[in-house]
Amino acid sequence: MNFYLESDFSKIFSADVWFAAISQVAFSLSVGMAGMFAYGSWVAKKGDINNNSAITAFGDTATAFFAGFVVFSILGFLA
Repeated sequence: MNFYLESDFSKIFSADVWFAAISQVAFSLSVGMAGMFAYGSWVAKKGDINNNSAITAFGDTATAFFAGFVVFSILGFLA
C-alpha cells in the first residue's frame, strides 16, 4: 500500500506518465459512453449540467482510486 500511496514527483514531467494518465481517463470515460447517452436523453431541459459533470468526474476519480486499492491488495496477497 505504501508504494501505491507514496508519489514520486520526479516523474511528473515524463511524457510516458502523461500518456498513461490520458489513456486511463479516455478508457474509463469511454466505457460509460452508452450510459452518458442514456442519461443525456433522460436529463431535464433545465438540468444542472455543470453539477452533473462535476459529480461524474469525482465519481470516476473515486472509483479509480478505490480500484487501485483493490488491485494492490490482491497483488500483495498473491505475492
